[in-house]
This record gives sequence, structure tokens and C-alpha cells, in this order.
Amino acid sequence: MRALAARDVRWTANWEGHRLAGNSLWQKLAGQGGAQLFLDPRYEENQIKGHDRLGPFCAYNIQLVKKDVQKLGVRPTPPAPKPSKPKARPGAERTYDHDAIRTVAKDVLTTGGDDRRAWFYERVRNLCRERHIKTPDNDRSMGRIIGDLYSTKR
Repeated sequence: MRALAARDVRWTANWEGHRLAGNSLWQKLAGQGGAQLFLDPRYEENQIKGHDRLGPFCAYNIQLVKKDVQKLGVRPTPPAPKPSKPKARPGAERTYDHDAIRTVAKDVLTTGGDDRRAWFYERVRNLCRERHIKTPDNDRSMGRIIGDLYSTKR
């Protein structure tokens, strides 16, 4: 920001509201601006909202000239790593009661088979719901639990 305040780096931005003259936006962010400029930088959204004597404004889609930044020897900060989902470890408790779902599936198969796998899964889900057994919403997870039962009965 100091480089931008010192006018060493060229930049462009799209504006909503009125456009600020010169580099007063960067001077304020670097601690050199006047008291009549109020800013709310939103770095994740690549925008700066603010208010001055002329009213509200917003600079968005801010882009710096790469060559000017490289001359300063400033390295851009890498994006923050995305939080990773915790992986299921061996010994972790199952979300669904597989044994109970398989028992219900066997009961469904004794009453008759379905022409389609999805229909079979839906019948099992409905019967599990009646017995207050939690089941997965998607067919892929149901297939992992009871898919082999459907395949063997066909």
C-alpha cells in the first residue's frame, strides 16, 4: 500500500458512485490520508467501499500492473489454504446403522423385488423412516450399504 500511496504502482479499478481523484484511496489505507475519507477494505472480495464529502463510493475489481509490483520486490501473498474436511479414520463411528438398514432391505426383498435399483432404495428408505432408522439421502451411499443385496436377488 505504501508503494501505491507513493504513486509507484499503476492500477485500475471499476467504480460505483463517484471516482476518487488521484491516489487518495491508497494514501488513506497507508495512513497518510485526510480525516474526511472513511474506508472499508474488503480484501477477500477485491473491493474497497468508502464514503467521503461527495457521498458513497466503491472500487471493485482492483488490478495492479504486475511489472510495477515486481520492481518493488513485493511478493503477493498466497491465498489462504482451504480448510480440509476431516477424513474418516479407521474406528470412527458410522453415521448410519448399516446392520439395521440391511435387515430392512432383506425384509423388502422377501416381499418382492423391484425392476429398478432406485425404486428398491426408495422402498428401503420409506420402511426405515417408519422404523425411525436414519438413511442416506443419495443412492450412491445406499448402494454402498445394500447394493450387493439388490444385485444378488436379481
